[in-house]
Amino acid sequence: METGESVDVSSPGYPRFYPDNLDMTLHFIATDNGSFAINIHELALVVIAEYYYDYFTIGFGGNSSTGTVVLEEDVFVSPDTTFVLPEREIWIRLLTGNKYRSRGFLATVKRIQNSGEIGIKSSPQSKNAVSAF
Repeated sequence: METGESVDVSSPGYPRFYPDNLDMTLHFIATDNGSFAINIHELALVVIAEYYYDYFTIGFGGNSSTGTVVLEEDVFVSPDTTFVLPEREIWIRLLTGNKYRSRGFLATVKRIQNSGEIGIKSSPQSKNAVSAF
């Protein structure tokens, strides 16, 4: 991706339920020295009595096994929260179980001018802001 380019991404079937036993990783690779901004419009996973049946992660470098995780599934993400990653390669991963299903996620990934640091910006109208890492 080049600076200024953006793409909308979602879990399979969004806004309907995603499939069981899904292991999906989306990779984004930059062609310049900018940053990535990931705006999460909706994140709806199955959580019952504090047990997580599905997992959503965002990270950079390598892949979801060897890279650095920035957001893990047990963090509350308010609608329209933006994560800024000054990296050349990022990934988004959704791993689902086979017992329960939900809507999944909808996000926009955009290549922006280099910010130089990792950051999080929550929408002003959200009640619960995500804390910085």
